[in-house]
Amino acid sequence: MLAGSYDHRIDSKSRLVLPAAARPAFANGGFVSDQGNYVGLFPAQEWQEFVAKLRREVEAGTTPRRVFQVVSGRAFPIAPDGAGRVLLPPKLRERFDDEVTLIGSETHLAVYRPEEWASVEEGVGDLADYLEHLL
Repeated sequence: MLAGSYDHRIDSKSRLVLPAAARPAFANGGFVSDQGNYVGLFPAQEWQEFVAKLRREVEAGTTPRRVFQVVSGRAFPIAPDGAGRVLLPPKLRERFDDEVTLIGSETHLAVYRPEEWASVEEGVGDLADYLEHLL
C-alpha cells in the first residue's frame, strides 16, 4: 500500500525521485499517467488493474471509448534508475514547476503542485467528520 505525503523536486533532467518507502512497489516498473487533477505514478500491476477496470466501463457503456483513448495516450512506462528516479515525459512534466507533492493513494502515488494539494486538503475540511464513525 502506498501512503504518506512527500515534498520533492523535479530535477533539471525532468526526473522525480520516488520516496524510499514507495520504491519496492516500482521494482518491476510502472506507468505515469494524467489523472485529470494530478499525475499518477502506478506500479505495473496496479496500472494493469486500473486499465482493466476502465476497459470494463467502456465495454459496459458507462465510460466513452474516447476517455480510454485519452488515458492511454497520456500514459507512459516508467522504470526507476538506481537512485530511485523516474523520468517524467514532456507532456506531463510541463504541468509542474520544480516543486511537487507526492501523495500515497493506496494503489498509486498522486503528484500534485503543492498549491493544488493544499487546496485539496482545505476542501476536505475536518477529517473527524468523515472518520470518527470508523473508530
